[in-house]
Amino acid sequence: MAYLVSARKWRPQKFEDVVGQEHVRVTLQNALREGKVAHAYLFAGPRGVGKTTVARLLAKALNCEHGPTPVPCNSCPQCTAIAQGSSMDVLEIDGASNRGIDEVRELRESAQLAPAGGRYKVYIIDEVHMLTTPAFNALLKTLEEPPAHVVFILATTEPHQVPPTIRSRCQTFNFRRLSVGEITGRLSFISEEEGVEAEEEALVLIARKAEGSMRDAQSLWDQAVAFSEGKVSLRSVQEMLGLVEGDLFFRLGEAILKGDVRSGLEVVEEAFDRGVSLGAFADGLTEHFRNLLAVKVGAPPDLPEEELARLREQAEAGSEEDLARLLVMSSDVASELPRSPAPRLRLEVGVVRMAKSLSSVKVEEVLARLGRLEQGLKEGTSVVRRPPKDLEELKGRWEEVADLVARRSPRLGAFLREGRPRRLEDGVLELAFGSTFHRDAVNRQRRVVEEVLKEVFGTKLRVRVLKEEVEGEQYEDERMLKKVLELFDGEVVQG
Repeated sequence: MAYLVSARKWRPQKFEDVVGQEHVRVTLQNALREGKVAHAYLFAGPRGVGKTTVARLLAKALNCEHGPTPVPCNSCPQCTAIAQGSSMDVLEIDGASNRGIDEVRELRESAQLAPAGGRYKVYIIDEVHMLTTPAFNALLKTLEEPPAHVVFILATTEPHQVPPTIRSRCQTFNFRRLSVGEITGRLSFISEEEGVEAEEEALVLIARKAEGSMRDAQSLWDQAVAFSEGKVSLRSVQEMLGLVEGDLFFRLGEAILKGDVRSGLEVVEEAFDRGVSLGAFADGLTEHFRNLLAVKVGAPPDLPEEELARLREQAEAGSEEDLARLLVMSSDVASELPRSPAPRLRLEVGVVRMAKSLSSVKVEEVLARLGRLEQGLKEGTSVVRRPPKDLEELKGRWEEVADLVARRSPRLGAFLREGRPRRLEDGVLELAFGSTFHRDAVNRQRRVVEEVLKEVFGTKLRVRVLKEEVEGEQYEDERMLKKVLELFDGEVVQG
């Protein structure tokens, strides 16, 4: 007998075998039991979650010799032919390759013919959203008032691309992504039936990589069995998928949360020496911080209890704000890595910044408070939150504003430091940037800057950003220039 991939070999042959779509299964079985079968259905959902499988089961239930029945016998000629894909009364049509009006006209004509041997003619149109607009229009009338012996089942991964006139003529069922536990349970069953020894951690990893798709998970399982030569282990699956061992992320996470730059760089070097893809490593680190944050806020991911326990222990080392900041920074590194001419250097710089970010923010907060206290003492009062008298006073506290913005968004704080306050008039602060990129980046998040300005000065200031051409070097650091002039007793010569 020819080899069959597990997705075909273990395709559910009865409704009870369908995993994770309880709401669809119960509704269809009740309709079959009560004789209230609709003439058109729309099955919508991600790939590999059971849309076509349920469509075939419904066709089998309608044409079974003992039906219509919610429990097909799977032994009569009709059930057998449908299971083998040879039934003349169940036509599966690929909407992507039969998308024109001519194909739909042929379908309309064939729908008028009586079933060859069954009770119903069932048309399963997969990827129906790929049909052209004229094809949809040609299908409308037949879909609204089909012959009594015809049932249409439309399947799509993009329901929003199906015209409303089509959707309104169908009963719609939304198929959901499967959980890691549901996929793991099914893979465990298949492994047992096939006599394959598989570690639970390996199956969980396959389920996570499948991202809710049972078909993808079964394809990965087939690949893992072939790669592992009969024994599916966690290490073999990691090697097959080019993934990084989770222990590396826990070690790197611990180093970053402790501010231990040296240990963090050693982990990166170890991963590099192992030949790990740096892109996959950065993605894995982002997922690790995401899991830490999810555990911290009380919404743990679907992971083995042993791994969750380690995550909870490590999450205690940082606050929600710390973990959220690290998640954003690691996500930035992962997105920039593919475009970097020196990926390893970019990753190492990112690790250093993450390790330093927690302690540096705390120091900045202290400095900002000292600055406000000093200002209050100079004014002879403890109340510092008052509107700036003029632009010069605002410039004197601009570093404080940039520090507070950086606490909310390190990237925005860095961009803000590339600009300079140019004018303050009628509650409007103009910021000048020499770079269009920095100007646009700050402009998109100017509300954050406005909130910080209100926090510092106790009044609402609107921010207006603009690009300014500066003669000579752009973004001269005036304070640094002043120090240089004082040190060398120099002067600025205009040439």
